[in-house]
Formats: sequence, structure tokens, C-alpha cells
Amino acid sequence: MNNSGKKLFLVEMCLRYFHEWIMSVIKGDPLPFIDVEIIRAKQEWRKELEDLDEETLEGLMLKMREFFIPSLPMIFLSELLMGFRMKFECGNVIRIGMKFWHGGAYEFAKFMRYDVPGVFWFTGDIEKLDKHIQDYLLMLYVSSGARYYDWESLDPRATKVLEHLIKTLMYHISHKVVLHLGSFWRFMRGVMYSGGKETSHGDSWIMALLFYCFIVEVAHNNPSVAPLIWKLVVEGYIRVGVYGDDHLCVSVNVLRGLINPFAFAEFLARVPRMRLREAKVFDRFITEVNYDTGEIVKKGPKFLKRYFVESTIPGTAPILPYKSIHETMVNLCLKDDDSDIVRWIFSSIGQAWDTMGTNEIAYRYCKRFHDLVLQRCPFVCAREMLLDYLNNSDNSVNVNKLLRRVNITEKELLCDFPTLEELQKRHVHEPYKAAFGGTSIPFEAELDERDYCCYTDY
Repeated sequence: MNNSGKKLFLVEMCLRYFHEWIMSVIKGDPLPFIDVEIIRAKQEWRKELEDLDEETLEGLMLKMREFFIPSLPMIFLSELLMGFRMKFECGNVIRIGMKFWHGGAYEFAKFMRYDVPGVFWFTGDIEKLDKHIQDYLLMLYVSSGARYYDWESLDPRATKVLEHLIKTLMYHISHKVVLHLGSFWRFMRGVMYSGGKETSHGDSWIMALLFYCFIVEVAHNNPSVAPLIWKLVVEGYIRVGVYGDDHLCVSVNVLRGLINPFAFAEFLARVPRMRLREAKVFDRFITEVNYDTGEIVKKGPKFLKRYFVESTIPGTAPILPYKSIHETMVNLCLKDDDSDIVRWIFSSIGQAWDTMGTNEIAYRYCKRFHDLVLQRCPFVCAREMLLDYLNNSDNSVNVNKLLRRVNITEKELLCDFPTLEELQKRHVHEPYKAAFGGTSIPFEAELDERDYCCYTDY
């Protein structure tokens, strides 16, 4: 048994099996739905697995970063039943698809009440979120999607088929037969799998659910301030923004003794048995930077590896995303193969886009690096080299990761090294471009801004 291989070669076979299974459900004599998952880990762990006893192997697996890869029929079933919900559940709370260009950072800052007095922000890191998601949370996630179906318009036969499909997905997403590294099998409950359409969305949905369950528990245990808590939640002064396990919470100072990352960590350890690490509290949302050196002077909260700074670029949104020059330098220089010129060119262009034009020192560093690399191959067309690199399927993961991170197209990546002006023009505030799914709300027009630090009676 080999736990590696590409799904591309199995698509037709799995589609035929999935079609046959769906037809058997419709006919009222369903075949067993078979879902076998495998563990994928980084290549460097493979040598460590040779000649290990069972006890050592089990301890090693607790340390390594594992990816639970579902079968193709499982992915098809999930996409069929839950694919649509990701398109309209993403928005203000679930930030999948968030854009930092076109004032997207400003829209998020407004959502997080960056300019409201009397509030604070906190965040943390969930240790191995996917591996610590309990089975009941996965079942809740799937079952919550059932409310989007118009059950009353379905005839009894269609209702029975849809119920069977949802229950099948609910069971198999939370109960797994898994082939582990070391070629042994295990039946597992819980754990969000990787590589599925809903992996990031499910993580985000569960993370948001846990935050608001925490708020409900705080209100229930403190009835004297419960009316204030509900009012603040409804009006958006207690809320969370999530993308997978990356989350940022906002609350008011008068409730800091009840709603804080340490109380949240205690709730997570007690209820879903998760560990919140590196908890941080911020009294100021805006990050202070030294524009002469590109370094951060005083950190504010960070979301999706970006800080938020006040704009010094005329004509752009009031709040812009920012990355420290140290991150750019490390990402630019840390490569496996020093002799691969194309990777150096690709990296310098990618990191220049990643600065988003807001850290000019980091941008100039990337530009200088790019020019020095080209001096080593002056007779070679960089664009043709990049095109060959992009057309190589072995590089698709790195390329797609970069395109998603900085929200650009492959065509834009090929248009030589971006100019600083080109990057900065993308920060002109255009909310309709920054929005996703039509869910962006002009919060300042909808809600009355209040300074809730005046609630001293609570």
C-alpha cells in the first residue's frame, strides 16, 4: 500500500463510482459509501520513519505536521452539498477572499472598530487547529448547511435522498479510516481534513462559532452585564474576524476582565480541548513604523501576516497593509538552491508584489536584488525564463500560493518587475473592488458610533 499519488489520474474512476453511488441512493438501495483518507507529511520526515518501533513512531507523529487527505468521492460529495455556502458565508466575519488592495485593509480596520475609543483587540494562535477539532464540531458545521435548502418545496422522495446525502457527509467528515505514515490504519473521530473545498471555510466557521459560544457563556455567567454584552454584540463592538485559525477579536475596555484572550484560552481548553498560544492584547490598532528604515516601531494587531498603518501616500485609503522589511528579506533570501536563477527572479518579483508598495525600503531591496540577479544572466530574457518556470507543473504550488497571497493574476506576474507607482495605485479606496460576495457593509453609516468607555456603572 502506497500513501502517495495524484488525484488527477483517479478523477474519472472516482466520478464513475460517485455517480453509481448517487444513483443507488436515488433508487432507494444505497451502496456503502467508502472514504479512506491518507496522511501526507513533509518529505524530510520519511527517512525518520524507517526502522522505528511503534511507541517511538507514535510520539514522532504527534510532533510532525500532518495533512489528512480525503478521497475524491468525499470531495465530490462535499462540493455538491456545501460548495454554495462558502460563496455567501464569507464576508465580514469569515474573511476568506479578503483583499488588502483597493482599501480592503481600511474596510477591515473599520469592521474591527479601529478608530473607536474605549475598545481593545486580542488574538492568539490555536495549536494545530485541524487536528484538535472535535467530531461534534464537524457535524455541527455540516448540519448547519442544511438550513439553506428549501425543504418545504421538496417532495418526500427528494427529501429522503437529500437527508441521506447530508447524513453521509456528516458521518464521514467526522469519522475517518486513515492510512498513517508507517503503513498502519486507524479509525479516527474528529480532525478537519486537508485539501477539501471547505477546509479553510470549515476551520473559520468553527473558530467563529467557538468565539461566540465563549461570549454566550460569559453573558450567562454574568447576568448583571448580559444586556450590555448583547447590545455590544448586535451593534458590532464585540466581534471577531477569522481566516482559518488566524483570528482577531475586538471588545470594550469595561468588559476586559471578562472578555480577554486568557478567559478565551480557558474556555477553549475546557470545552473543545484546544490550546490557545501566544495570546496578545492591543490597546492601539494602528502600527507605528519608521519609514526611513522600513522597520516597525510599535506593533498593533496583525491579520493574515499584515499590520495596519496610517497612509502617507496621497490619494489612497486612510489605512494600508504593511509588512516589516525583515520578513521580506528572510523570504527573499531563504531558498533551497542558490544556483537556480529563475527562482531568484521569481522570488524577487513575488516579494516586490508582497510589499504592496507600502514599505518602500523593502520594495527597493527587492528591486536591487532583482537587478543584481539579472546582471548574472544579461543575455537571457527574464520573461521567457519565468514563463518556462510557470509552465512547469512542479512549481504550481509555489506560484498559486503567491498569486493568492497578493491577489494578482499570472499575467500581472509576467509583466516584468512592478513599479512602485503601480503598486501604490492599487490602494486607491474602491470599496466595490475590495468587497467580496457583495457582503461589505458601510458600517459607519449603519451604526451610531459610541464611546462605550462611558459605561462605568457595569
